[in-house]
Amino acid sequence: MILNLVNKFRCPSYNSVGKMSQKVTQRRGLLYHITFSCTCSFETSFTNSIQLVHSATAPMDELNMMACVAANVAGIKRTSMTTILGMLNILPPVQIENWQKYQKIYSNALDAVKDESLGGAAEEAAEQSSETADREGVTNIKVLIDGT
Repeated sequence: MILNLVNKFRCPSYNSVGKMSQKVTQRRGLLYHITFSCTCSFETSFTNSIQLVHSATAPMDELNMMACVAANVAGIKRTSMTTILGMLNILPPVQIENWQKYQKIYSNALDAVKDESLGGAAEEAAEQSSETADREGVTNIKVLIDGT
């Protein structure tokens, strides 16, 4: 499909239409790096995802991380994600070791956001509370289980 699109454009070197071939030069999970070559030896490439930078990991790609996030949001595991992608005729996501690494990074990020959000909510509740602070400067607030 992509090759059909690329072959609609003129080769900048050969000035001809429809002379390109494609080769997948790298695949990491859902990421593809595709090189298009013209009969005149001109080459150009395409990558379907950007690389994310995370200090705790080797190269990580946005598309693979988004697949991990989507699986978490949908409440499914890697096996189910692989099944869904297979039905769409898409190769499976990253290997299980990398999937688990992505899951760990995602979980840590959720924990950080949760802790920051809860801290902000506690400070806001203490500011709006009619209770006075105790000797240690702690304001005790009442919270009902149903969230009100």
